[in-house]
Amino acid sequence: MRPSRIITVAALAATCTLGLAACTTPDSPKPSSTSTTTPTAATTVYNDCIDDAAQIWDEETPKNSPSAKDFTMGDCTGVNIISSDATITLGAVQTLTIEGSNNTVTVKTPTTITITGSNNTVHHTGDTPTITDEGQHNTVKPQ
Repeated sequence: MRPSRIITVAALAATCTLGLAACTTPDSPKPSSTSTTTPTAATTVYNDCIDDAAQIWDEETPKNSPSAKDFTMGDCTGVNIISSDATITLGAVQTLTIEGSNNTVTVKTPTTITITGSNNTVHHTGDTPTITDEGQHNTVKPQ
Protein backbone atom coordinates (compact mmCIF):
# COMPACT_ATOMS: atom_id res chain seq x y z
CA MET A 1 0.00 0.00 0.00
CA ARG A 2 1.14 3.53 -0.68
CA PRO A 3 1.90 5.82 2.27
CA SER A 4 -0.99 8.18 1.39
CA ARG A 5 -3.46 5.25 1.43
CA ILE A 6 -2.08 4.01 4.74
CA ILE A 7 -2.63 7.45 6.27
CA THR A 8 -6.13 7.64 4.79
CA VAL A 9 -7.06 4.16 6.04
CA ALA A 10 -5.64 4.92 9.49
CA ALA A 11 -7.58 8.19 9.70
CA LEU A 12 -10.79 6.46 8.59
CA ALA A 13 -10.30 3.70 11.15
CA ALA A 14 -9.72 6.24 13.93
CA THR A 15 -12.84 8.19 12.92
CA CYS A 16 -14.98 5.05 12.92
CA THR A 17 -13.62 3.97 16.31
CA LEU A 18 -14.37 7.36 17.86
CA GLY A 19 -17.80 7.45 16.26
CA LEU A 20 -18.69 4.02 17.61
CA ALA A 21 -17.42 4.89 21.05
CA ALA A 22 -19.83 7.85 21.15
CA CYS A 23 -22.85 5.70 20.30
CA THR A 24 -25.09 4.31 22.99
CA THR A 25 -27.14 1.15 23.12
CA PRO A 26 -30.69 0.89 24.47
CA ASP A 27 -29.21 -0.47 27.71
CA SER A 28 -26.76 2.43 28.09
CA PRO A 29 -27.50 4.82 30.94
CA LYS A 30 -29.12 8.03 29.78
CA PRO A 31 -27.77 11.39 30.89
CA SER A 32 -29.66 12.60 33.92
CA SER A 33 -31.47 15.91 33.90
CA THR A 34 -30.73 17.90 37.00
CA SER A 35 -32.28 21.11 38.17
CA THR A 36 -30.18 23.56 40.09
CA THR A 37 -30.72 27.04 41.40
CA THR A 38 -27.02 27.78 41.56
CA PRO A 39 -25.96 29.71 38.46
CA THR A 40 -22.90 28.69 36.52
CA ALA A 41 -20.14 31.09 35.55
CA ALA A 42 -21.83 31.67 32.19
CA THR A 43 -25.26 32.39 33.73
CA THR A 44 -26.35 35.90 34.65
CA VAL A 45 -29.15 36.03 37.19
CA TYR A 46 -31.11 39.27 37.44
CA ASN A 47 -33.04 40.73 40.38
CA ASP A 48 -31.47 38.49 43.03
CA CYS A 49 -28.38 38.81 45.23
CA ILE A 50 -26.09 35.87 44.50
CA ASP A 51 -22.61 35.68 46.00
CA ASP A 52 -23.10 39.21 47.37
CA ALA A 53 -23.75 40.77 43.94
CA ALA A 54 -26.95 41.69 42.13
CA GLN A 55 -27.95 42.97 38.70
CA ILE A 56 -31.33 44.71 38.78
CA TRP A 57 -32.91 44.80 35.35
CA ASP A 58 -36.62 44.93 34.63
CA GLU A 59 -36.28 43.57 31.09
CA GLU A 60 -35.41 40.12 32.50
CA THR A 61 -38.34 39.95 34.92
CA PRO A 62 -40.39 36.85 34.05
CA LYS A 63 -44.19 37.01 33.95
CA ASN A 64 -45.91 36.63 37.33
CA SER A 65 -42.83 37.79 39.26
CA PRO A 66 -42.04 41.14 40.85
CA SER A 67 -41.00 43.77 38.37
CA ALA A 68 -37.86 45.82 38.83
CA LYS A 69 -40.02 48.91 38.20
CA ASP A 70 -41.08 48.75 41.86
CA PHE A 71 -38.42 46.53 43.36
CA THR A 72 -37.24 45.79 46.89
CA MET A 73 -34.19 43.74 47.86
CA GLY A 74 -32.39 43.18 51.15
CA ASP A 75 -28.70 43.53 51.94
CA CYS A 76 -26.22 42.83 49.12
CA THR A 77 -22.57 43.90 48.94
CA GLY A 78 -22.63 45.12 45.31
CA VAL A 79 -25.65 46.18 43.28
CA ASN A 80 -25.78 47.29 39.64
CA ILE A 81 -29.05 48.89 38.50
CA ILE A 82 -29.67 48.69 34.77
CA SER A 83 -33.40 49.50 34.93
CA SER A 84 -34.90 52.86 34.09
CA ASP A 85 -38.04 54.60 35.37
CA ALA A 86 -38.03 52.41 38.50
CA THR A 87 -38.48 52.82 42.24
CA ILE A 88 -35.93 50.59 43.96
CA THR A 89 -35.48 50.04 47.69
CA LEU A 90 -32.31 48.28 48.83
CA GLY A 91 -30.93 47.09 52.14
CA ALA A 92 -27.32 47.69 53.12
CA VAL A 93 -25.14 47.96 50.00
CA GLN A 94 -21.43 48.78 49.93
CA THR A 95 -21.08 49.50 46.21
CA LEU A 96 -24.02 50.82 44.18
CA THR A 97 -23.83 51.46 40.44
CA ILE A 98 -26.73 52.97 38.51
CA GLU A 99 -26.56 52.69 34.74
CA GLY A 100 -30.25 53.40 34.09
CA SER A 101 -32.07 56.71 34.09
CA ASN A 102 -35.05 58.26 35.87
CA ASN A 103 -34.80 55.95 38.89
CA THR A 104 -35.58 56.67 42.53
CA VAL A 105 -33.33 54.52 44.71
CA THR A 106 -33.31 54.20 48.48
CA VAL A 107 -30.24 52.45 49.91
CA LYS A 108 -28.84 51.79 53.39
CA THR A 109 -25.27 52.76 54.31
CA PRO A 110 -23.57 52.73 50.89
CA THR A 111 -19.81 53.22 50.79
CA THR A 112 -19.58 54.03 47.06
CA ILE A 113 -22.20 55.22 44.57
CA THR A 114 -21.39 55.45 40.85
CA ILE A 115 -23.98 56.84 38.45
CA THR A 116 -23.58 56.74 34.67
CA GLY A 117 -27.27 57.29 33.86
CA SER A 118 -29.20 60.54 34.15
CA ASN A 119 -32.07 61.98 36.19
CA ASN A 120 -31.66 59.51 39.07
CA THR A 121 -32.45 60.34 42.71
CA VAL A 122 -30.65 58.35 45.40
CA HIS A 123 -31.64 58.56 49.08
CA HIS A 124 -29.17 56.96 51.49
CA THR A 125 -28.74 56.38 55.21
CA GLY A 126 -25.43 56.45 57.05
CA ASP A 127 -22.33 58.48 56.31
CA THR A 128 -21.93 60.34 53.02
CA PRO A 129 -20.65 57.83 50.45
CA THR A 130 -17.99 58.40 47.82
CA ILE A 131 -19.96 59.57 44.79
CA THR A 132 -18.92 59.35 41.15
CA ASP A 133 -21.50 61.00 38.89
CA GLU A 134 -20.77 60.54 35.20
CA GLY A 135 -24.37 61.22 34.13
CA GLN A 136 -26.46 64.37 34.21
CA HIS A 137 -29.05 65.76 36.61
CA ASN A 138 -28.55 63.12 39.31
CA THR A 139 -29.21 63.77 43.00
CA VAL A 140 -27.70 61.89 45.95
CA LYS A 141 -28.88 62.94 49.40
CA PRO A 142 -29.30 61.61 52.92
CA GLN A 143 -32.66 60.14 53.77
